[in-house]
Amino acid sequence: PEHLATAALIFTRYIKLLLFPWPLTTDYYPPMVPIVGWGDPRAIGGALLVLIACAFGLAGVCKRSMVGFGLLWFLITYSVVSNVFINLGTPMNDRFLFMPSAGFALVLAALFVLALDRVRSSLTVGIARSLIALVLVGSAAQTFSRNRDWRDDLTLFAHDVSVSDRSARCHVMYAKLLVEAAARSPDTSQKEHQLNTARHHLERGLALYPDYALAHGLLGKLAMDRKDHHAATGHFIACLERDRTEEVALKNLAFIGRRMGEAKDFVGAERAFRAVIHFSPKATEPYLFLADALMRTGRADSSIVLLDHV
Repeated sequence: PEHLATAALIFTRYIKLLLFPWPLTTDYYPPMVPIVGWGDPRAIGGALLVLIACAFGLAGVCKRSMVGFGLLWFLITYSVVSNVFINLGTPMNDRFLFMPSAGFALVLAALFVLALDRVRSSLTVGIARSLIALVLVGSAAQTFSRNRDWRDDLTLFAHDVSVSDRSARCHVMYAKLLVEAAARSPDTSQKEHQLNTARHHLERGLALYPDYALAHGLLGKLAMDRKDHHAATGHFIACLERDRTEEVALKNLAFIGRRMGEAKDFVGAERAFRAVIHFSPKATEPYLFLADALMRTGRADSSIVLLDHV
């Protein structure tokens, strides 16, 4: 099955991150991680790595070696987050390596000690220890650097969206945080910049995944706030077509329908209220507003038929 082949591919990605943890991101949703079959050599390579690790781990435990213990620790704790036995709802995440990384570090340390035991040259030992020290310093620096990204959600996604540029979710979540930040900002120029940036990332998210309901909903809200009611209507309708449970989009659609009616834009109001009725046919108020729009555009007969229906 594809999910097993993809899990095997992801295993190789995790090994790469353990050996060279850069770049880091919170978002690995498709297409950041491609869905592959067993025809992909990367999936076959990942499966072979798992089998080799299992074989060496079992053999090592039988000999009571630290390498074997570390391998089994890594494989057992990794199996819980591998999406092979339990669907976690996300294919890959850096935090999933928290427990497995302890086993991986133990394996590397044990291998390093074994290698030093076999080296007779003090110069070689000194060089090896210096290289390990450099690796540790570099890893510590990367840890401190990444900690700055976790200051808050907005800072985190501002960084990760550049890494996960092909993730629609990352673009849309960053845009959502920007919209929320703009609502709190007293600085008009900053607010405008944040909203423009949010609009750019929402459009990028839709380019990657056109059926993203939240992206349409947020674009509708941005259009509504700048009083572009026709654009807002289109986005709210698109949002509800993809997710009929989006109550906020439904309420906003009814709101801009009333605003267009007040502005005597009865064509726009009719479109909005017909959409509201389509997605929420049991509500009474939209029928009344639609009947009023029909009446004001010279279609009294249609208005009366609609009111009779109510």
